[in-house]
Amino acid sequence: MAIRYKCTVLLVMPSDLAPFLSHIETSKKKIPTLRLILTGGEAMPAELKCRFLSALGPTIAFRSTFQTSDAGTLGFQCPDLDEGEYHVHEELQYPEIIRDEDGDDVLVTTNLDRYLIPVVRTKTGDLAQWTNTACRCGRKNRVLRLLGRKSSLLKIGGEKFNANSVNQMASAMNFSRDEFAVRVSRDPTGADVVTICIARNRMNREMHQGAIEILTAGNEKIAKQIADGVVIMKVVELRPEDIQYSITGKKKDIIDQRE
Repeated sequence: MAIRYKCTVLLVMPSDLAPFLSHIETSKKKIPTLRLILTGGEAMPAELKCRFLSALGPTIAFRSTFQTSDAGTLGFQCPDLDEGEYHVHEELQYPEIIRDEDGDDVLVTTNLDRYLIPVVRTKTGDLAQWTNTACRCGRKNRVLRLLGRKSSLLKIGGEKFNANSVNQMASAMNFSRDEFAVRVSRDPTGADVVTICIARNRMNREMHQGAIEILTAGNEKIAKQIADGVVIMKVVELRPEDIQYSITGKKKDIIDQRE
């Protein structure tokens, strides 16, 4: 259908793209008119994006919308925004960033166009910040930068660690979904152990150091605890049992094995 009707844009959920891409890869078909893939509802996995570029060509652009099931669409991306940044639909939403009881900056929003079932300061579950800089595209809409899910925060060595850094590591090192895993455990002394599991064919000294640096980037407290031996971070060869999935079929960013 996409080829027959000379499709230029795909508007889909990332999870719906996977079977479509598998068909493209198997059939070796091309969609010469396709120029943009627009997703929403969930994050686009880095490995899926890499597969699309490999199968359909490097000129395809990726954008996404930011939306929740409760509040609807909150934001959109222009070509000048970085990944995770969104112009706010100012005519539809009034978003706020508030400091919660844990000291985290979380996003809440009030819907401006719903009269029968209004949404007032509902929690989105996202960590966010304002960019406070004008976008190069010239739009006046405020720009939100999403920092990950509130649920992605976990304590390692008594400090907050954002599991979203695992996805950043995978993207920066061009890992496919089945080439890495991260698990957290506790050794007999009580120290937290962060184990980065990497496929044998990707193992080398530079890969070791690069993975550790990306996971600790921006978190000086975690890095100091690693240097002091309070937290142990190591790299090992990936085993099949290191890859685990949630009940919805999504790969777990971090496997927490602590009791």
